Amino acid sequence: MQRDRIQAIARYNEKIAEKRFKKMGYSVRWLDHQGSRKRPEFLVTEPSGNLLVCEVKSLFSGGYLRDRSAHVSTMDPALLNTGVFSWDIDLGPMKADLSDAVAKYKQLVADEPEFEGLPLLVVFFFDEFADNFDFFPSKMDEHPEVSGIAVVERDAAIASIVDKMPLEELESVAKSGSMKGFPPNSKELRLVLNEVALNPLPEHFVESCLS
Repeated sequence: MQRDRIQAIARYNEKIAEKRFKKMGYSVRWLDHQGSRKRPEFLVTEPSGNLLVCEVKSLFSGGYLRDRSAHVSTMDPALLNTGVFSWDIDLGPMKADLSDAVAKYKQLVADEPEFEGLPLLVVFFFDEFADNFDFFPSKMDEHPEVSGIAVVERDAAIASIVDKMPLEELESVAKSGSMKGFPPNSKELRLVLNEVALNPLPEHFVESCLS
């Protein structure tokens, strides 16, 4: 795996998440600047006060193929040109990331008790082979401190229209290459709420996201 590139992409993903919150009208204060004392990435605030704490996680591998000595990832050159392969869905990496996010959240609260009770949102970014977001359960019994998980979804409104278009119309649009009449390109947060969250996300925030 390309470690330096992976680290750079992970930092870039954190900036994407920050920008998404700012586009939604919120302010962001970075928290992860305490050296060895790891904390969630940032605090999200609104004019009335603190809204939530956010941790950003980037998953680059959907598993490891021992027979090929390669990760199931677009970031692993060893996987290229090795032929057809299959792998099992593994939610373990996402669960491990949630455990890490909770540990960071607890460290933050220990350092700054005024943040206790704030919702914790974990925003995921995935390699295409590692994306198990749609398979993750909404009842996160092992992580009640996690209020919800999210991904940044691109062009949800456009995708909704395309899904409902008759085949003939869809083929016509594809041939024309024109997106006239479609909504503008967009990025939105898509949420999965934790049914057993200790600190639920605010209703007005949830309503501003996709579910």
